[in-house]
Amino acid sequence: MLASEARHGVDQALWSRFNDLLVAWLVENQAKQDRTSVRLDVEIDRYTREYEHEKTKIDQEYRPALEDAIRRGESADSGTWAEYREKIRLLQTQLIAEVKATSATVLREVVLATVG
Repeated sequence: MLASEARHGVDQALWSRFNDLLVAWLVENQAKQDRTSVRLDVEIDRYTREYEHEKTKIDQEYRPALEDAIRRGESADSGTWAEYREKIRLLQTQLIAEVKATSATVLREVVLATVG
């Protein structure tokens, strides 16, 4: 033991124990972060998949009417386009409500912080 260590009551065994505990904590903390990342990825993938599925249905439903509106020269503010955009907006609103109600990860806090 070094003289400076002895004066402060720190010996090699104490430093070794401190180091072992610190390393164990760092390893566990990294494992927790990894599990959190996996859970977040799974949750984002699920919400994205559900949203894309529903949006695709809306797109397919409105595609013929939107093509007709384009052929007729209707503006992007026309009734057909406005109706389509409103359906998409409603879908987005429903997604936000679902995340707020069901998210079990930090995603919920992020959504609450950004859109209320």
